[in-house]
Amino acid sequence: MLKQEEVLQIEQAVQSAEAKTSSEIAVCMLRASGEDRGIAALVGLVVLAVVGGLGEFLWPETNTYLLFAAALAVGIGAFFLADLFDLGLNLLPAYLVAEDARRTARAMFLDRALDATPERNAVLLFVSRAERYVEILPDRGLAAQVPVQRWTDMVTSFQATAREKGMVEAAVATIARIGETCAHPFPANGMNPDPISNKPVTK
Repeated sequence: MLKQEEVLQIEQAVQSAEAKTSSEIAVCMLRASGEDRGIAALVGLVVLAVVGGLGEFLWPETNTYLLFAAALAVGIGAFFLADLFDLGLNLLPAYLVAEDARRTARAMFLDRALDATPERNAVLLFVSRAERYVEILPDRGLAAQVPVQRWTDMVTSFQATAREKGMVEAAVATIARIGETCAHPFPANGMNPDPISNKPVTK
């Protein structure tokens, strides 16, 4: 979860970048793009069953309700630990994790109405930290003007900066590069209604 000052830092970076271009820039930085709690829940249930069974075997004289309560507590603890360490993401194949993040990025693009700008020149910086997934999604008007390789290079640069200085610094630097890139085909025109919030989506 981003701190309030980090959210403000990203918001100001978007505002500064948009001052150079008529493009809309949106940022989405999620803890995880999908719900990977299914495996965590399965771990909790298995632990609950194992602890309950062992309890009845090792302490047959103990009250059944007390044993169940103890097994439930341990099972819930196992669930939260598995969820905390993103066990579901770590066990899933990498291509499934990436595909889930890719779908979430496109859904977020539509949810923020980035496909509805007059010049079709909006762009989304999407980051999902648990999956270590980064993508830059330009709308079709912008995609027609900027080579795909340029967006790919920005993603590579984001990942390198994130490793050295952290996610927020990487986001701020990438937003500035996005603004400069958008400014060439879509320079600021003096009219910037800014219909899309500059505040990053975080959860």
